[in-house]
Amino acid sequence: MVFIFKRNEVSNLFKSAHFGHRPALSMGRLALPLTTLICVLTLFVEGCSPIALSVEHKINIPPAFSSAEPTEAGTAPVQRYRDAYERGWWSCIAEKIRALDEPCRNIAASGWPSEVFGYADGSTAADERVKQLLARYGKDKTLSYLTNEYNRRAASGEGKKKP
Repeated sequence: MVFIFKRNEVSNLFKSAHFGHRPALSMGRLALPLTTLICVLTLFVEGCSPIALSVEHKINIPPAFSSAEPTEAGTAPVQRYRDAYERGWWSCIAEKIRALDEPCRNIAASGWPSEVFGYADGSTAADERVKQLLARYGKDKTLSYLTNEYNRRAASGEGKKKP
């Protein structure tokens, strides 16, 4: 429903009846449409919550490790960071499957700085993600999902180094 008003009409919309005329839009006439709109928006926002039951994640590479130039070891810092992030992420998920209420303890790695930071960032991000899932979906549903996703990933060979 769209209302188009001239400039002078806007000020007359909600004048009370004791000024000699009935308001063009009374709150009684607006109550049902406003209530409906609020309900629909609430359902939309709740349904589009950013906390979906998923362990999909985006890796944000810090600028310090964004170089794609291989080092003397043959691997670029950006690739080492990504690989370590994934290892940290899935290591934390495996820990959470064993002890859902405990924080991920294994957040340290050794190696290149990009690997150390990538592993720690991945583990920390996974821990936060699982906390969000627990708050949204509860222990049973979260644990079932994490277990199935971890097993699916292991069975498909995802995460294994490609030769």
